[in-house]
Amino acid sequence: MSSDEYAIVLEKASKVYKLYARPVDRLKEALLRGHRTYHQEFWALRDVDLVLPRGATVALIGTNGSGKSTLLQLVAGILQPSSGVVRVAGRVAALLELGAGFNPEHTGRENVYINGAILGIEHEEMIERMDAILRFADIGDFIDRPVKTYSTGMYVRLAFAVAINVDPEILLIDEALSVGDVYFQHRCLSKIHELQSRGKTILFVSHDPAFVVTLASKVAWIHEGRLLEWGNPEPTVSKYIAMVASRELRERRSTEAPVAEVSTFSSGTSGESPGDSPETTIPNVDVRFGNRDAEILGIGIYDEQGRRANLAEGDQIILVRISVLFQGDVQRPNIGFLMKTRLGLYLTGTNTLLEGYRIPPQTKGSVCTAEFRLQLPLLSAGCYSFTVAIADGTLEDYAICDWVENAFVLEVIPPKLIHGLLRLPCEVQVKQGRPMAVPYVRS
Repeated sequence: MSSDEYAIVLEKASKVYKLYARPVDRLKEALLRGHRTYHQEFWALRDVDLVLPRGATVALIGTNGSGKSTLLQLVAGILQPSSGVVRVAGRVAALLELGAGFNPEHTGRENVYINGAILGIEHEEMIERMDAILRFADIGDFIDRPVKTYSTGMYVRLAFAVAINVDPEILLIDEALSVGDVYFQHRCLSKIHELQSRGKTILFVSHDPAFVVTLASKVAWIHEGRLLEWGNPEPTVSKYIAMVASRELRERRSTEAPVAEVSTFSSGTSGESPGDSPETTIPNVDVRFGNRDAEILGIGIYDEQGRRANLAEGDQIILVRISVLFQGDVQRPNIGFLMKTRLGLYLTGTNTLLEGYRIPPQTKGSVCTAEFRLQLPLLSAGCYSFTVAIADGTLEDYAICDWVENAFVLEVIPPKLIHGLLRLPCEVQVKQGRPMAVPYVRS
């Protein structure tokens, strides 16, 4: 790949830290000039090969401590690799961990000018950009107060406003967008989409699967300092979620509490169900994980006439049937599903507990079928996938027994034009007003 085709290249990039049990051990090691070591090595990153083309939007995922932030700091030039090569082509604006980049004793305005100077932008040019920065940050008079007086939200507002208004060719973001109110987050996402349309390169860290799948063109999964996987967003994120869930299952041992007596579980209203037989087919399995105390037997979707449906128009009643076989005793079963767009964005989801239905304890060998009758909204044309799951526990504390990613795909062809993802029910009323006394002046 030629130099004008890439924005970021890492070749066998590694970062190692020397950890000393006591401060005096560092001095001892220096005096002995390598004849004896008193440290342990911690590899924050090890032999990472990564190439980001210009204009790509790449997400870094991984558990805490996996090396994601270290990688961003290498790209930003804050850290130097212990070995390997890191090459960056273009002006970099970095929005890294809270506290990096701003001097808390200086005012927000002073920090804006300092950041511009660090990036090689003339003071006069930063003055011209100040109005845009202030509009985006929207922190009012706080711009002339010391940064140490800022709330977390104000700090991130100003930091992001600076990062996007210095015309970066490469934007680095480390979980900063999880801070701030919802209006600011929407404003940030709109700006990111604008930067994408202008061909800017974006490298960001996020723990939000929907955010990653929606924004990123590629995903790098970092695990224990190494690049574990590089690929398309949805399958990579699904594998990552499965790994995290499996680890939590091993670590968590939920205490069992007695369950109140409830009515016998029913598979639906008589006459409205396609039948009492359990579903026995799972059309697709992308990722599957769980402790297998219970297993998904099958999923089926039916229309109002009780016919199996792979196609829907939207704005119609469907029946989602999920059958489960219990391989062991499960005290607090909870069956549910998630509905996602083609890009992996969670559209909706529910489960038996969320709908107020408590399934009684189930014994080994028993089978039950949960039926969810719902009305689809008027969705835009496309394919929507259903992820199904059975868990044991409450809404807050549970263990996944079986999780099947993208088990069923329903194609939606709307009967009318849809702007956006879906069309909401809406009543329109137009009221005729009196002529304005003052002439209207266009702003």
